[in-house]
Amino acid sequence: MTKDTSSNQDKAWNPDQIVQQAEAIVQGLIGLHKNDAVAILSAGIYIIASGHNPPEDVIDHSCLGFNSNLIRRRRGGISTINKDQEIKAYILGIDRYLSLKEWHEELVKKFGKNRAPSKSAIGRFLQGMKRQSVSQDSSL
Repeated sequence: MTKDTSSNQDKAWNPDQIVQQAEAIVQGLIGLHKNDAVAILSAGIYIIASGHNPPEDVIDHSCLGFNSNLIRRRRGGISTINKDQEIKAYILGIDRYLSLKEWHEELVKKFGKNRAPSKSAIGRFLQGMKRQSVSQDSSL
């Protein structure tokens, strides 16, 4: 099914129409990791600008060729909590307030000293969760 876009290409859109179309595109990207979403948008821009599909080496790193300032990058690797899905699920399942010391003691008791994340790692993870919650609340 081919959509006739000739009438859309011949007219200039007003800012409200542009925002409406951008929101429709964003709806299609919800649930993807932000790097994947930027890679998809970048590949789309490449196709529009060049008139043909990007080569595979561009697709793999298209978000870097697009504008790397759009992507916040963490220093270092993946957090110890995000690497261990069992610990992450346990943390997300606790429904009461705990201090960092109590969090650490709880995780050491449950998973052992060698496997439990440090208090700093727990604090960073909880801050990240709070930031995600705040950003989701502000987008509503």
